[in-house]
Amino acid sequence: MAEFMMRWKMGSLKRAVFICRRWRSQLQLCHHPIVACIPKNTPETSRRFTSTSNPNNSQAPDFHSWNKRISHLIRTGRLSEARMVFDHMKYKNTVTWNSMISGYVQKREMTKASKLFDEMPERDVVSWNLMISGYVSCRGRGFIEEGRCLFDQMPDRDYISWNTMISGYARIGRIADALCLFNSMPERNVVSWNAMITGFLQNGDVKSAIELFERMPKRDSASLSALVSGLIQNDELDEAVRVLLEFGNKDDSREDLVHAYNTLIAGYGQRGRVEDARHLFDQIPCHYGQGKEGDGRFKRNLVSWNSMIMCYVKVGDLVSARRLFDQMKERDDFLMEHHDQWLCSYFRYGSSLETLSRNA
Repeated sequence: MAEFMMRWKMGSLKRAVFICRRWRSQLQLCHHPIVACIPKNTPETSRRFTSTSNPNNSQAPDFHSWNKRISHLIRTGRLSEARMVFDHMKYKNTVTWNSMISGYVQKREMTKASKLFDEMPERDVVSWNLMISGYVSCRGRGFIEEGRCLFDQMPDRDYISWNTMISGYARIGRIADALCLFNSMPERNVVSWNAMITGFLQNGDVKSAIELFERMPKRDSASLSALVSGLIQNDELDEAVRVLLEFGNKDDSREDLVHAYNTLIAGYGQRGRVEDARHLFDQIPCHYGQGKEGDGRFKRNLVSWNSMIMCYVKVGDLVSARRLFDQMKERDDFLMEHHDQWLCSYFRYGSSLETLSRNA
């Protein structure tokens, strides 16, 4: 085993494993000393490979532990080590293959991901969706066509398959293809509708986005927030307010719409329309109660207060910002960190600390 130890210390792990397999008859005797001599800074895959190198191990393969190890290595950016573990495994299940493919997809290494996908003995819907999402995320006509080719070959599709392709087409401006897929869906969920609405907005088709939103059989706060956000990006703030007030008040499910309100307040603030932002801010209930205040609906959160205060700060109205700040019952680190910035803004806009003290 001298050659084994030499290769090990030199970092030639693959060669060491090869030598170790040649000495199978001696492996069980030297198993524990080998583990003991492994340096602490050796990668986890290297330190543990001997735990399954024993050919006399008659136990059933522990898929969970191995798959968990591969996932951990991928999450921590050690893709090559994850592949080493993958290659060392004698038995693999579908989760093992999917984990390794997912690692390559995350790194946009689609050639390696595709090679593994082709080698899989069995595939499930997750395997197909991983490859499709990988090609779609790479963008470009060639990649989207690869994704569509796999989509057409799928034996069974789920919502994720359809929604991924719809979003992919919309992102690169092929809204007609996205709409064709959307209309071809046997069943649609809320995510499908949201993906199509977002696609229209990304391509500047505000009218179609609103019409599709109005056709939705069931909406949620995410749908309304997505529409409001898209309208703001298309500089349609007044239309966003109309949609928010009309459909938000019409909704009997009492969805938490505060995110949509906050998005619109921030949009007004970015354009210097502070009065419009404040008008909208005042329409968000202050308290979460069952009486008149709030009426059991959503309430202002810290983001609401922060957004409105920063609207004032951006236009130099630090007096109003300070007044609103003093009305807050809860404050977070964001506002405390920006407190000094407010003071600097007073000097920038010609105000003084005396003005702050007099009007606070």
